[in-house]
Amino acid sequence: MPRPSRRRELLEALVAAGGVADRSVLVAATSVGTVRGAVADGSIRRLRHGRYGLTTDADPRLGDRRLARSWATWNDEEPTPEEVAALTARHRLAQACGGALSHRCAAAHHDWPILREPSTLEIALPTGRRGLVGVDTCVVTARRSVLTEDELRDAVRSPLATVADCARDLPFTEALAIADSALRSGAVGPSELVQATAAGGGVNAAQVRRVGACADPRAANPFESALRAVLLDVSELTLVPQLEISGDGFAALADLGDPLRRIVFEANSYEFHGSPSDFEADLTRYAELTGRDWLVLPVTLSQVLDKPEWVRSMARAAAYVRRAHGYGTGRAA
Repeated sequence: MPRPSRRRELLEALVAAGGVADRSVLVAATSVGTVRGAVADGSIRRLRHGRYGLTTDADPRLGDRRLARSWATWNDEEPTPEEVAALTARHRLAQACGGALSHRCAAAHHDWPILREPSTLEIALPTGRRGLVGVDTCVVTARRSVLTEDELRDAVRSPLATVADCARDLPFTEALAIADSALRSGAVGPSELVQATAAGGGVNAAQVRRVGACADPRAANPFESALRAVLLDVSELTLVPQLEISGDGFAALADLGDPLRRIVFEANSYEFHGSPSDFEADLTRYAELTGRDWLVLPVTLSQVLDKPEWVRSMARAAAYVRRAHGYGTGRAA
């Protein structure tokens, strides 16, 4: 096995070459033994005779979730050097493939928080291209698209095209989270997004239109966006992201709320609480809201992602009970 310093030099040389390099380049940067050892232990892949490339396991900047930027902190912190290296490595690989970063990889390149990190490099190839040359398809997920000159030059899909790609190909929860992030960043305008998504046809056109119609920059992060995406199927609710609640000297922002039925949905996660004081502040806010006749329903990320039907069923039950007590009908006390 190559020494850690030698492996790092090898990976740096491979990334600098765009993720794919000839054996002579890697040997010149390190040694014959380092290259052989890296292939043997899976640090790099032999793509064909004399040609080598990054693997998902080899370079943590492409696949290791321990270095993946969390959705919960992206809004408030600058990317670490390791995360900048990950984005750079992805971009260089897209350039080496003659394509453009797309979908979640493009969203991350645009500095948008995303719900899930991609497990492979997602790129768009120009229509008419036969396929990837010298790049392992276990590492790269490629889709063919009509790419503009700017996208080919920059090796990344435009913000609007990125949202549209995600709306067409990703699950609704992820697609809406990315659309919300795009609007929140200002890279895409609301009317621009609605117009672009409403006009499209083809595969999954209904979801594309729905993402455009439902996207909302008020959601604070992808978790809140995903929670809203799940609850949009509950017709009994009227949902407002970051609902402002005030009165009696009290003021609070609810992650997601129904002002007619006085229901609040809170996106709860261990990561987002961050500290005991944050956790206590949330509990205090929940108590204050409950004392003012709001029904507070905390929901975890795993429930949103893994148990969406349960989340919807719970929300419908809450809406039914509140309506039975006159909330939303004008009969509540």
